[in-house]
Amino acid sequence: MNGTYNPSDNRILGVYASTVYQFYILQKEWEDEGYQTQVISGQNSVKKNPRLDQLNTLRKDIISLSDRLMLNPKSRVNDSPKAGGTNELMNFLTKSGM
Repeated sequence: MNGTYNPSDNRILGVYASTVYQFYILQKEWEDEGYQTQVISGQNSVKKNPRLDQLNTLRKDIISLSDRLMLNPKSRVNDSPKAGGTNELMNFLTKSGM
């Protein structure tokens, strides 16, 4: 997190990791369905696949959280990481089993 990690960020890191995990699970399910963009409703009419709305909501949440965690290129500091430094996000994700 580009030298900005604080242990108080653990909760939001957990939310971020969980949101990314949910996104990939839904993405995999949608892929397994053959990327169906429309489904038949109970009244035999065609409607937009609700999974697309779920994926878009999760995508927006991931972008918002990554901004807050300074994980996107726009929020990166021009300073290069210190040699031998650790990546706290990767440590957190590894320890939490993500």
